[in-house]
This record gives sequence, C-alpha cells and structure tokens, in this order.
Amino acid sequence: MIKKILYLVNFSLLVFVTKFSFAQVTLQGVVMDTNGKPIPYANIVVATKKLGTFSDEAGRFELKTTHLESTTVVAFSCLGFKTEERSVKQLLDGGSKIMLKEKEKRLDEVVLQVRKLKTYKKGKTRFKNTDLIRYGSSFREAAWNQPGHELGMKFSLGSSKTSHLKEVAFYIKRNAFKHAVVRLNIYSLKQGKPIKKLSNVIVKLKDHFTGWKTVALSELGLRVKEDVVLSIEFLNGSPKCYENPGGCGLFLSYYPTWFSPPMYSKAGVNSSWEVAKGRSLTMTLSYKQ
Repeated sequence: MIKKILYLVNFSLLVFVTKFSFAQVTLQGVVMDTNGKPIPYANIVVATKKLGTFSDEAGRFELKTTHLESTTVVAFSCLGFKTEERSVKQLLDGGSKIMLKEKEKRLDEVVLQVRKLKTYKKGKTRFKNTDLIRYGSSFREAAWNQPGHELGMKFSLGSSKTSHLKEVAFYIKRNAFKHAVVRLNIYSLKQGKPIKKLSNVIVKLKDHFTGWKTVALSELGLRVKEDVVLSIEFLNGSPKCYENPGGCGLFLSYYPTWFSPPMYSKAGVNSSWEVAKGRSLTMTLSYKQ
C-alpha cells in the first residue's frame, strides 16, 4: 500500500514537472543549416497558439510570451528545409541552436524549347481602396507577434503550356515603416485555395517606400504548368508603431471588381485562407510561354 502511494506521488510530481507552466518566458537562439550558416527569416511558431516570430538576417530569434507549458512544442521551418520541433523545456535547457536539414532536391525534366517564347502580363493595375497586409490598426504588440499575415491574388496560367515566371509587381499605397521586410510567396492551388509553396523571394522596403514594387522572378527558374497564387507576407517593420492605432502598418491596394480572380487573405500562420470575392489585389505577373 505504501509503495503504491509513493508511486502515485512520484508520478504526480513527474507530471507536474513535465507540464510546468511558465508565467513569462523568453525563447531565443539561432537557426542555421547543417554547415552552420544562419538561415534568415525562418518561421518560429508555437504549435498550440497563434504565436510566433521570424529569425532575423543573422538567423537569430527572440520570442517573449506568457503561460507556456514546458512540454509545449515550437516548430522551426523554412522553404527547402525539413521542419524541426523543440519543446519549451529543451529550448530553455540550452537547445538554442536549431539546425535545419535541407530537403532532397529533385531535378525537373529538361525540355528543349525550339520556338521563341512570348511574354505575357496578367493582373490589375487599377486601385480604389486600401487593405492592410498586417494588423496595422492594432496598438497591441501581441497582435503583431504571429507570423503568416498574407494577402494574395490568383493568376490563371492554364495547364496546357509551361509558364516561365518572369517578374511580379505590386502597389504599396501607404507605408508607416522606414524599413520593412516582406516575403513574396508563390503557391500552387488545390480546390481553389493556396496549398503548396513553390518558391519565395525576400523583398526589402526602405525610406517609407510607396508605389509600384517590381520583383524579378527569372533567377528562380520557376516553370509551372498550373494556375498560381502570389501573396505578400509581412515579416517585420521598424520603427515600431503599436501606439498609433489606424496609422501603423503596410497598406496594399485593391480594386473592387466581380470580373477578376478573387483576393486571398490569411490572418496568421495557424489560420485558414479566406477568399474575398469582389476584390482584386493591385498586382501584375509577367511570364513567358
């Protein structure tokens, strides 16, 4: 009987220690590849919460939060690498160096082109209203601590011919940041919604940049035989302006129309894609066929 009671007590203590909840915790470290090279703008996401951050240009990250259990899982991911997971306890016990392994690269079939390719451009160049790419109207810092805020647009390229993506341009109507970093993501679709990220490009905006921003895609060597969605994802901006509700943020432009592909939006990394019919993001895509 005494042994049984001691077992139950020890087991209870083990559960208590394992699931100990931290009132406030700071997770920090660096994300790198297997050669020790820093991985910039990797996603760091708390699995059970709408919470996360990105690594900076040197691969470093810092995430301050409250009420996390020691067993809570934090996922580290980046396009082209395998996702790694660590518990809060592992990170606090010295596991601050996160090493991501590269995924195996499969070479695409090489198709020789005999005819000269023609250049096409699709999208919208008109705008009337603005939409937020991130919670620009929020003065709460916590609302900014979730990666994955995206706005995007579908481009119908068809599946009968191979499309060589050349460049994309999007319009920024208002920008509260002296320095900002966004990520241009390229997705394939399934059942009408973005499903698989094909590639991405980091875009840096300086001196409160507004107007048309053109991003070259040719160097990606991306060839698709399907429709795609191109989205703009907010990564970070400075100086911080949480105390300025309504005026803080990066504002993209859209045009109200029922005769164009819909606009896609995502509130965060753990959120689902939403389709906004009747709106079209002010964005163009040039490609060759």
